[in-house]
Amino acid sequence: MMYPATTPAPQNLEIATAVLQVEEIAATPHVEMEEIATTVMAPPPPAENRTANGNRSLSGVPPPIFNGDRDKSEHFLDKFMSYKIVNGDARQFTVPYLKTALCLSYFNGPKVDAWARQQCLWLKQRHKQDGVPMTDKSLWEDFELMFRTAYTDQDAKLTAFQKLSELRMQGSDIDS
Repeated sequence: MMYPATTPAPQNLEIATAVLQVEEIAATPHVEMEEIATTVMAPPPPAENRTANGNRSLSGVPPPIFNGDRDKSEHFLDKFMSYKIVNGDARQFTVPYLKTALCLSYFNGPKVDAWARQQCLWLKQRHKQDGVPMTDKSLWEDFELMFRTAYTDQDAKLTAFQKLSELRMQGSDIDS
């Protein structure tokens, strides 16, 4: 810090004090900048929303409950796969055993309860008795195949053909 060699006159006392303050600030600019930097820094990003067991909570719109209606089986699988895309990094979707169990949790109704219960037993048996690891992709692939076999509309092609054959042009507007 620098001090004037002579005592300033009373009228110049205010100017001399201001000069001293400016010199002190100029001599320690890093302190001022550090204080400013700490006040304008963005807050740290929020931690991922994880439950106690390390699973990320799921986001997005879950698929509708599947009640065994064959006309809605493909719609259900499409919505479940969309849900998987949104939550692809969540453990519930990266581990085939958990993915299958989660999918089965969306089954409810008299047409599907017995089948879903049987699939849960199958899933447990494959893992515990057969020794298939929870990470084995065949768990989901086999389940998806069994689901499609049990609930895909077997008459979808026939129904589509019948609807197509019933179409008739009305008026002269070919587009409608």
